[in-house]
Order: sequence, then structure tokens, then C-alpha cells
Amino acid sequence: MQKRSIAGFLMLVVCLAFVVTPRMSSVVAQGTPPLPVVAIHVSEQTQAFESMPAGPNTPKPPAVADASGMEWWPTAWHYFVMAESVKEALRADGTPYVIVTDAEIAANALLQPDGSPKYPIVISLAAEAIHDNAVGPLRAYVNAGGFLFVGSSSFTRNPDGTTRGNFALSSEMGLRSTGANLQNWYENRIFTKTADHRLTTHIPGGTLNWHFPLTAEEIPLGTTANHVVHQEHLAWAVTATDAAVLATGSSGPLLATKAYGGGHFIYDGMMQPLIGLGGNDAGMYSYFILRHAVEWAFEAANVPIVKVSPWRYPYDSAFIVRHDFENFADSIQSIEANAQQEALKGAKGEYYFTTGTVRLGSPDTQLTEAEKQATIESLRRAVSLYGATIGSHNGGLANPVNPGLAPTSYDYWHWGPDEALDTNPQGYAGGKAYAAASIAQSFQDIEGWLVGLDNGRAGCGSAGNCPRVWVSPYFNSGRDGSFDVLEQVGAITMGEQKLSPFPHWTVSTA
Repeated sequence: MQKRSIAGFLMLVVCLAFVVTPRMSSVVAQGTPPLPVVAIHVSEQTQAFESMPAGPNTPKPPAVADASGMEWWPTAWHYFVMAESVKEALRADGTPYVIVTDAEIAANALLQPDGSPKYPIVISLAAEAIHDNAVGPLRAYVNAGGFLFVGSSSFTRNPDGTTRGNFALSSEMGLRSTGANLQNWYENRIFTKTADHRLTTHIPGGTLNWHFPLTAEEIPLGTTANHVVHQEHLAWAVTATDAAVLATGSSGPLLATKAYGGGHFIYDGMMQPLIGLGGNDAGMYSYFILRHAVEWAFEAANVPIVKVSPWRYPYDSAFIVRHDFENFADSIQSIEANAQQEALKGAKGEYYFTTGTVRLGSPDTQLTEAEKQATIESLRRAVSLYGATIGSHNGGLANPVNPGLAPTSYDYWHWGPDEALDTNPQGYAGGKAYAAASIAQSFQDIEGWLVGLDNGRAGCGSAGNCPRVWVSPYFNSGRDGSFDVLEQVGAITMGEQKLSPFPHWTVSTA
């Protein structure tokens, strides 16, 4: 319902593979073996907060200007995004999962009839609402040997929206909320590993920049001429009682774990810990915290990790060389030579640049008209002789934020649709329409130059359906309005939303 996809690389085929975890035995020590799937908690009671008017103690405007006026009061992210991001990350890496609801948890659906865990791990991100009748079943699940991955503010509110003042399982988790009210969020930008642990073996020591988007509408690198990398993200402030703190943020524990009974609690303080935007975010590192948690839980349960493989190609891996040549005329002119060298090594390169730099008749004068024509012929040879793929890096229309830039300047063509959405260019219905027209023009440039050639897919030239591939200037196409634009113009790829190391569909955030 609240997830939609732009066409991308991923096409699932049903192909089972068994990944044997280290030290895994084939015999389960006690009880019925759990199902070899991950359980994702999708809280219908928390989702109901989105449409429930804010009560007297819930932040609301005008006192809190950016509050929604509903019980799900933060406007940074909709609740559903957190669960959808887990689903998509697992789909991308091929891990089967099931959904468990509040009602199912309350009905003891996390346990087998003999009282053993039904699933090795349950992941619950920002699932704030919890009824008293679900607290005991969650406790029993972990006590029986299950792993419960708790994200940020999960289990801190009652179904009517009032605060519990703490986690419902605070003692069991070994953590307490630092503040008792609903405004217990802080803006974090760092990750300091404080202990060696299997969850963090992939993360270097020391204090690291831990950049993630603060909101779903944040522009990753800002607009012309104030391109600033986004840094802060929301985290829930906690204090450790007897949990093992594995990492801290700027205001206390960010990652922690505690053994309880036969199982473990794992806590991640980030509100939205998976979706990164662009090349500066720590999305891959954060994904592997989740990945290691899954592996740990399956190993402890003595069950194999079953894979539904997303890989449909006759090779074990793929290598793609991507070149972003911006508006650099000399680099664009070198594409043929680069493609030739890559072909000699058995590689095929993807080349992205602002098409206005080369378009005949454009106001960009870095190249003469004769040089532009020669460059177009060179691009045709790069594709036809060496298998290069030419993609859009915009270049259709001038920068809507600063249209007074000289056509030869870097940002004249080099802007992402995120930057246009809040503008009102003359002659267009709005910034979204302007962005769509610009990107569509850039694709038309490429298709006109390469007519009849297989640009990106064998046989597409004669069929006239070569894929429209895109990467955004400054990574600035992560807002939901930009997803609309890219879908409208027929782009099949966008490289800005990072959710796992694997090809994945784009998760809508609106």
C-alpha cells in the first residue's frame, strides 16, 4: 500500500540456497526448530497514530512547528517507512521474512506450541505503541531463546498515544529512555564503537561520521550555491542500566545488547537506520549491523539461513564501471578511448554526463558545434564498438534555483530534481514539471544521438526500447517527488537511495 517501486535491476526468481552459519549443528538441542525466516513486526497500533489526532500531551503545532498534529507527531518519517525498508533490504539480499502484527504477538504467535521460538529473530523498528497484553509474549519469546531487534522508540507508548515514560521492557533490555516524554529524540551524526562484538566487526574503531538523512524530504547535498552534505539523523536518547553498550552517538548509547533468558535483546537507537541517500551516508555499515544480527540469531537457533535468490544471471557476480563525467567536456570527449580500454579488459563502462554540454545548439560553448558533432559520433562508436552505456546526468534545462548561471558553469546543467521541487519556474506548472521536462530532454538527447544502437541492452536499438538509466547530480533525487519525476520519464534506475549492497527497488517515503 505505502510502498511502490521504480523499475530497477531486481527480479526475483524462486531459487533456494542454504547458507550454513559458522558452528551450526544439524541437530537442534531442545524444542521445535524455529522457522528459517525473519519476522518483521509491523505495528497496526503504531500505524493508527498517523491518523489519530494528537492528544493533550503529544507535541503539536504551533508549539512544535514541525509536528504533524497527529499522534505520530514527527514529520521526519512516516512509520511505515521503517518496516518497508527492512522488507526491501531482506528482499534484496534474498532472506525470507514474514510479517507479525500486534494482535499476533498478543496471541503468542511468536512461540511454537511447545513454547520454543517460532522465529530466530523479530525486528521491530519505531513500533511505539504496545498494549500490556503484548509485553508478556515479547518477554516470553526472548526468554525462550528468541532474538528481539528493537529500534529507537519501540514499545514506549500506549495504544491511545500516551507515553509509558520508558520502554515496556526496560529492565529486560537493560536500557531506559533518558527522557520520559515524547520529545526524547536528538540529532546524531557520529558512531563511536565502544566494544568489539560480532555485530560491529565490520566497523572501524574510533569516532566515525555516521551520516543519514534527517527527514524523507531532506536534499542530500543541498541546493545551488549552498551544497552542504546532510549529516544529522534522529536517534532516541537512552541510558544503559546493565546492557552491553557496543556504540555511542552524540548523546549516549546508540547500539546495545543484552542476554535475557535463552535469547538476546539488540537495540539500535536510530529512528530510520537503513535508508541512506547518496555516497556520504553510512547505509552499508548500518545494513550489516542488521545482517549480523540475523546471522547471530540463526546460528544460535541452529537453523540454516535459507535464501530466495535475487540473482538471475549465468555468473556468480557482476562488475560494472561507472563514470560520472558531469559537464566536463574533455572527459566526455574521452569516453570512446576509455570504453576501448575497458573492452580490452573484458569490462563494460557506464558513462553519465550532462547532455546539454554536447547538445547541438545548446548555449553551452565549451565545445564548438563541430566539436559537439564529433563528440556525438565518438559516443556512437563507444556504444557500437565497445559496449559502453550512455546515461543521463541531467542537462536538459538550466538550473531552476539559480538560472542566472553561465551555461558553461558547473551547476548550470548539474542539478538534481530534489532541488527543483520547491521552485516555480516561469512557463511550467511547478518545479516537478520543470524537473521532468529537463530529464526527459536529456534522455531524448541520448536517444537521438544513439538511434539504432544497443545502448544498455542487447537488441534494444532495433526495438527502440533502450533502457533510460540515470544517476543524479549531487545525489539529489531522494525525495518522493523526485521518484515521481523519474517514474514519469521512464527512468529504470536511480542510484541515490541506498538500502543494502544489493540491487533493490526504491522505497516510497510518502
